[in-house]
Amino acid sequence: MAYWRLIFRGPGDPSRWSSLTDIASLVAKAIGAPVETYEVETLEGNPHDAYVGRATITGKRPDAAVRVAIEVMQYSAYSTGARQNSDIFVELQALPAEFAAKLETWHRLRDALAPIHYVDETLTSCNEEHSSRIVDEAERFGHTETAARLRREMAD
Repeated sequence: MAYWRLIFRGPGDPSRWSSLTDIASLVAKAIGAPVETYEVETLEGNPHDAYVGRATITGKRPDAAVRVAIEVMQYSAYSTGARQNSDIFVELQALPAEFAAKLETWHRLRDALAPIHYVDETLTSCNEEHSSRIVDEAERFGHTETAARLRREMAD
């Protein structure tokens, strides 16, 4: 299965970070199916910098062979304190022939996360290897206009 790695930056202001439940609900709505959520119990770090952990959200679109695996970065000032959810890393998995379904899933996730202040940096971050994979796949399956548009977005 071919996969794409997407990056959504969370809001810089921790007071605007959303709960894991809210994020999972938006992801479920975007893919049109229930999702499973797993939150690690122990955060790692120290009281001088912060404690960090990850939560995962997984699901599969019922109408297409696209699997979604999401890693949500979590921060806390205390090892047992309230967690704030920050950046989101998404892995979309599907057969290469499912290009259109993966592209649609990406856009659904982007649109679902935007109202809670997440910014899609898939094409603009230090993610060139993964961005190029998406463009190459677009070209390979005849989506030349999409490939050209994605290249322009990468250059901006």
